[in-house]
Amino acid sequence: MKTANILKTLGTVAIAAALTLGTASASTITYNFANQTGDTGGGMGNSLTYTFGGVTITETAWWLNTTSPVSGTTFQKAEVDAYNGYGVGVCNSSEGSACGSPAHQITNNNGIDFILLTFSTPVSLAGLTNDLSLLHYQDTASGASNADISYWTPSGLLTTSTTYGSLSGGNNVNNGCSTAPCTVNDTITSGASITQLLISAQVGGGGNDSFKLAGLTLNTVPSGGGTSSTPEPSTMVLLGSALLAGVVFTRRRQNQTAHVESR
Repeated sequence: MKTANILKTLGTVAIAAALTLGTASASTITYNFANQTGDTGGGMGNSLTYTFGGVTITETAWWLNTTSPVSGTTFQKAEVDAYNGYGVGVCNSSEGSACGSPAHQITNNNGIDFILLTFSTPVSLAGLTNDLSLLHYQDTASGASNADISYWTPSGLLTTSTTYGSLSGGNNVNNGCSTAPCTVNDTITSGASITQLLISAQVGGGGNDSFKLAGLTLNTVPSGGGTSSTPEPSTMVLLGSALLAGVVFTRRRQNQTAHVESR
């Protein structure tokens, strides 16, 4: 084979390897918030973080100080608390910091409680089943009957000037849990790539809902439309082998040429 053809072949192998650098499929991560530890009594406007599978979730709590009408009501900061063995709950201003049971659940009885999850890297909820786990407790004080939710995938952080009516793309999930305590697995779907998920006890659904956020399953979304900046090991071996072969071949040709010229 001519030198030019050999070099061309090696170059093609190297280019093919380079083009496959970083290709990686999305990975599935399941968070168990019941295992999360965090402060209880961090104060209104606090935040908690939970890192697992290379993705960090920042959790903040919000609430609306009315149950109806809610359209023009602005969000207020609340306190997010992690209860080991149970999940994440909310204490709002009317309930007080580090509020006790059952007030520290995410409820729609005394105002409406919200949990905002902000992801350190884009994730996907589409196509998953049983991806949201809620631990429902009967709130005997308010007669809460189940753990129906409302959820959104907002494009910007909530502030104290954000109104409920400015949220878009909201969805409701109704479940049949009526006897507490029980674990409810619901499916929520969204666009292919999100960085935030806002969850509340169902807004305007009738009846009272109460739960703690116990778990979440999601897919990571590789950057660059399905690519990642971290090469897979097999790709690195392929590229390295191609480049090494090119170096060895070049040196061998140089040695052969030098030998012929010295004769």
